[in-house]
Amino acid sequence: MASPTTEFALIETVVPLLLLGTALAFACHRLKLPSVLGFILTGCLAGPGALAWVTSARDIAMLSHLGVIFLLFVVGLEMSPDFLRQIRAQALLAGVLQLVLTTIGLSALFFLAGAPLQLAFLLGGIASLSSTAIVLKTLEELNEGDTLHGRLMLGMLIVQDLSIVPLMALLPTLSRPLTGSAGDILGLIGLECLKAVIALGVAVWLSLKLVPWALDRVASANNREIFTLAVVGIGLGIALATGGMGLSFEAGAFIAGLSLSGSLFSRQIVADSRPFRDVLVTVFFVSIGLMLNIPFLWAHWPAVLGVTLGILILKTALAGLAARLLGFSVRKSLWCGLSLFQVGELSFVLLQRLQQGAATESPWQGAMAWWGPLLVNAVVLSMLLTPLVMRRLPAWLSQKRFPVPDIDAETIQRLSNQGEGGVKRAIIAGYGPIGRNLSRILTQQGVACTVIEMNAKTVKRLDAIGMPAVFGDASHADVLEAAGVQEAQLIALTHPDVRNVELALQQARRLNPSIYALARSRYAPPVQRLRQVGASAVIYEEFESSLSFAFLSLSALGFPREITASLIAQLRQRSDPQAADPFADDAPSAAGRLSIFADAQIEWLTLADGSPLAGKTLAESAIRGETGANILAHLDASGAFQQSPDPQTCLKPGDILVAMGAPEQLKALESLIAPA
Repeated sequence: MASPTTEFALIETVVPLLLLGTALAFACHRLKLPSVLGFILTGCLAGPGALAWVTSARDIAMLSHLGVIFLLFVVGLEMSPDFLRQIRAQALLAGVLQLVLTTIGLSALFFLAGAPLQLAFLLGGIASLSSTAIVLKTLEELNEGDTLHGRLMLGMLIVQDLSIVPLMALLPTLSRPLTGSAGDILGLIGLECLKAVIALGVAVWLSLKLVPWALDRVASANNREIFTLAVVGIGLGIALATGGMGLSFEAGAFIAGLSLSGSLFSRQIVADSRPFRDVLVTVFFVSIGLMLNIPFLWAHWPAVLGVTLGILILKTALAGLAARLLGFSVRKSLWCGLSLFQVGELSFVLLQRLQQGAATESPWQGAMAWWGPLLVNAVVLSMLLTPLVMRRLPAWLSQKRFPVPDIDAETIQRLSNQGEGGVKRAIIAGYGPIGRNLSRILTQQGVACTVIEMNAKTVKRLDAIGMPAVFGDASHADVLEAAGVQEAQLIALTHPDVRNVELALQQARRLNPSIYALARSRYAPPVQRLRQVGASAVIYEEFESSLSFAFLSLSALGFPREITASLIAQLRQRSDPQAADPFADDAPSAAGRLSIFADAQIEWLTLADGSPLAGKTLAESAIRGETGANILAHLDASGAFQQSPDPQTCLKPGDILVAMGAPEQLKALESLIAPA
């Protein structure tokens, strides 16, 4: 490939990679292989050892670095207080134990393979980190993220991601030969760790105090573009600030996400940042393939394969052992061990820093000239294997029988998002007048409602009164999932923005194909389109307004209510059969069918305290004989409803009788039930 011009170097480098990556990812998809594998293979093919499309990976490395920063920003966002409580200290403790055991084991491996002791310890710490990007991406594709083992692995990955802070602080010290007594060396290491912890604490404190305050002010403007820019600027700004403190940009991105994790804006931030993250993380996977040194691999393949195999075996065994020692089942421990065996993206950052330090220290130059490319090749091979192994794990583990059962069944139930059986659930997108009235009616009938709203003040007000609410745009899958769309029976999209409603309908149908979806349209043209993309029913505002005008006009002119209702039903059916009442199986087709009720009325009458009928059954009250009115239904004070009630139903104060009769008959019934 011709060398790219200076002005378009980045574009001319990235575009062919994206096209090749798309083709290979599609091929992997057709072969039922993870798409991540296609992106890594893209880098391997386009690198200097194969097609040589990319001879200088500097620009790609910059973009991939941004991808890791965005990835860890989103991981931090997911660490809400509720989420951390669900992960529990047990998973975090498993992460600490895994990190210690793996560092010791891998340091011994590198030392036995010929690395100097100090360098072996550094390489062991670097290789002990696993790939948050690959594991999370694969768990997401397998829908295993919300399982107990998924959360256990995430707890371990959190510990690993946080460990980059002390490791980054120790690299300058440990990258040169240390002299002095053991006490002096340990004191120096402790001092560097203390500096890192203090810097991290200051960054976290400032983030937790300043960032939510700033975003609250930005969100009050109700401008989505300003909000998105503020989020990106704050996230990258904190990453830049922590980099200036001597920590990594990656650690800063994680801190930025963590500072926003408890905010009501977190779900919308995840939704807005996902497109950036997906594109940049894809570039990161391509850059992993570019790092594969094929000439070195070809020349030293026994050493590369030996080190790779040693890393895989040790990390699998030690990660699984850490989970098992803390009481997790054999099955969950195997999930962790066989998913965390690879070396991660942050290891590349640390390895690059180590190589830069070795360039200025002559004792390390010779060792790193060998161990640098050797470890890079081993890391890339381990990453290539990860999606393949994880994709086959569920089927393999399901076929195995283990003597020790899963001891954490309660946690699985507690982590489940499913509510108690029988509870009806509804999502209301938009809390304007329509959403408010709808939520009030549904809540009164025992329906569990969750509101999705882009107005931060409204969300805060709903939180204050105990109404579940999610800040965000309903057209994003992340926001719908946070609202519980998979468990809901109904979603009402009350927004007037038809384009936004279309996107929300498509996402809701994808996440829950059986959900009943209500949409709203001011005008006629979009109605059919909304039905095509998934609306079960569309509220067409101009048509509904015309029906209200007709109903009130007929009522004002003295037409009987039953005739008026029948005419409205005919008009609705004739105008649009799909717009008919979805809950009416037999809408009247002619006004004459209700003509027999022209002289009758239906009234709802409440039994007051002191009514002479209180304490009697319907049979004993002799309502029909005394007044001539018919009792159509009975509603007691607890809300129990009976149509054609049992004559032995006992009447109590507060009960409601639905009665039909001529005006004089209903007046006689009112006198009969009135207190003496």
